[in-house]
Amino acid sequence: MPATGWRRRVRRFAASLTLKLIALVGIFVALPIVLYGQFESADRQMRDLVTRAIQDRSSLIADALTPSLKNMDPSSQVALNADLAKYSSDGTILKLMFQPGTEHDAGRFYFMASAPQIPRPNSSRHRSGGPIGRPARSASPRRSTSCWR
Repeated sequence: MPATGWRRRVRRFAASLTLKLIALVGIFVALPIVLYGQFESADRQMRDLVTRAIQDRSSLIADALTPSLKNMDPSSQVALNADLAKYSSDGTILKLMFQPGTEHDAGRFYFMASAPQIPRPNSSRHRSGGPIGRPARSASPRRSTSCWR
């Protein structure tokens, strides 16, 4: 007889609202955790895919511009803008930056050309003093490793 009392309590507990409420709360807690993990994984894969595509395209454009840059006249920015415009499409904004190799300018970039063309200011305040261009304000040391191969 004690075994039937135990079974009756288990059946009563299984039929009670308490167990159903605990199961429902467990589902509501576990479901967002599982879904978050899946969405985060998909988002990471998408970001990696887009990053690789941008890096590959940038590398191809850099390889295509290399002969033009080796034979470049420092005073002809119009030619650089025209060369860069050949590779701009679908509303893409391309900017060609120069990073000097001196320790004094470490972490600094200079704007060379862009597609679509950005007008250069006439103010001497923006000029770096040389034929290269103006210092880029948005360049940071963190980006310096990702901008150049």
